[in-house]
Amino acid sequence: MKTAGLTIALLISFSALAFGGPITVDGDLTDWGIVVADGNASNISAYAGYSGIDLLDWMSEDTNDNSNSYYVGPNYGGQNYDAEFLAAATAGGKLYLAIVSGQRPDNGPRLFAPGDIRIETTSGIFGIEVGGGLYGGGDDGSFIEEGAPGTTYELNSHGYTISVDYSITQLAGSVWQDALWRLDPIAPGVETQQLSGGTLVGLADYYFSRNSYGTQHSIIELSVPLTAFGPVGLDAETDIFWRPSCGNDELQVGFTHIAPLPGAVGPGLAVFALLSLAGVIRRRRAAV
Repeated sequence: MKTAGLTIALLISFSALAFGGPITVDGDLTDWGIVVADGNASNISAYAGYSGIDLLDWMSEDTNDNSNSYYVGPNYGGQNYDAEFLAAATAGGKLYLAIVSGQRPDNGPRLFAPGDIRIETTSGIFGIEVGGGLYGGGDDGSFIEEGAPGTTYELNSHGYTISVDYSITQLAGSVWQDALWRLDPIAPGVETQQLSGGTLVGLADYYFSRNSYGTQHSIIELSVPLTAFGPVGLDAETDIFWRPSCGNDELQVGFTHIAPLPGAVGPGLAVFALLSLAGVIRRRRAAV
């Protein structure tokens, strides 16, 4: 995916300061010990972890915005929604995810679209709705949080977004089990977007910066109670994926050890999630 003009390289570095408190879901990854900034190119080569975070796995794919040929295909970068970094951790009985993409504030929101998060476990396949939509039509491209409308994108054969549908049922940050998935249009075609169906199992604490962090990058940060993933929770068989909707690039983490599940799953979890989601929908309709 070719960008207009030169891009500023992404620098992801790791702070020497120890992390000593809970992760705050706000798009600022310094509480992970990660700094995202425009600067000299640097690929991550080590992640030691920090006190208070049980790091499960991490992956960096293309953290140098100028290092690729802009060829569109799996594990190749452009800049718009380029998959650059994914980390998974647990703390306080929750799964935390941090994603860095190369969304640009110029043509990225107009031409390309983010995918949803896919989590494969022994209990089933879960998806987290990313949402986001397109800029324009009153959308200023500012950050979104849980409860914003979910989005499904129609793409052409080159992976360009040609239309978007908004959903007030499958909201941003909502977590679904065994939903239908759409394949991206670029061979070999893999799952990138949740569609209808499935069972609502929770609503994440969710933040998507969208309109860039440091002028060149967007961050998705979220947390979900581990109990949302069933009686087994997240074990050593778990894999987490994030891909742009166009199928360009892929981030995947697989756990190096079992994430502890705090207590048994309560039978009221799904009911609580549905009530929470219904409340969000009512508040949004009342505000219209």
